[in-house]
Amino acid sequence: METGKLVKLRNSDLEAWISPDHGAAIARLFEPKTGFQILRETSHQEIANGETMKFGCFPMVPYSNRMGYRQLRFEDTIYQLDSNREGAPHSFHGNAWMVKWEVEHLGPDTLTLSYAHCIGDGHWPFPYLARQSLTLDGSTFRLSISIENTGPHPFPAGAGWHPFFRIEPDSRISFEADKIFLNDQDMLPHASMPAIGGWSFGSGRAVSGLGVDNCFSGWSGTALLEHPAAGRAVSITGCDTLSSLVVFRPSDGRQFIAVEPVSHVNNGANLMAQGCANTGIRVLKPSESMSAVMEITVGRS
Repeated sequence: METGKLVKLRNSDLEAWISPDHGAAIARLFEPKTGFQILRETSHQEIANGETMKFGCFPMVPYSNRMGYRQLRFEDTIYQLDSNREGAPHSFHGNAWMVKWEVEHLGPDTLTLSYAHCIGDGHWPFPYLARQSLTLDGSTFRLSISIENTGPHPFPAGAGWHPFFRIEPDSRISFEADKIFLNDQDMLPHASMPAIGGWSFGSGRAVSGLGVDNCFSGWSGTALLEHPAAGRAVSITGCDTLSSLVVFRPSDGRQFIAVEPVSHVNNGANLMAQGCANTGIRVLKPSESMSAVMEITVGRS
């Protein structure tokens, strides 16, 4: 169902509100029977203003997280990217979250959208076609995305999603990962270490009081966010392509935790250009494509 600038998908277990005009971002995901909000709730004013960064979730293509100092280094060329966050030294999350997506198909519980990027946008120097499908399947919200190189030259590519999950005072987060990337003073990864001790989330950690903004590699593909008092547990799963997980829990009192399945480490294209291996970056030749799938499932804890 289309309602103004929003598309609303619904089944007996879930309801999702999506804004094609604003980066195909998700404004709300909740249980219609109970009103339980799975993602942080975007206000009506934020929806009307199209403040995508304040929505509950948005896709990240053709790269995720930070591109260091707004520079893309690829094949001995440095491409200077336009700023997409005021006052920040880096560019963030690709460019597809900033644009209007076209609706290709709409059903009661499924939506397919696309965005064709052309040369001339200062936020990314290569043309591509992105397509995203969103489907409600029982208590699972399934998101799939693909990116195709529509130009004559190869380029480094990545994909993922940036969901901001609602939290409660007793919420807990758990997942398994091999490595944690440590950030420098500019919040770019400069070293990695085993995700053990204070960086281990395998046994679960309380979200309250947690402060983290890091990328984990060797992620098992499943994370669990538990809300004991609400009697709810939310699982986040990613396909093999989404081999890294970014976890962002600000320490400034904002009531969310971002658990972001992504295909590459932060600043991955530039790390690859520096000779780093296993960044997760995929170089797409002309007409080549890559795809990824994330699922969010809500159940009882």
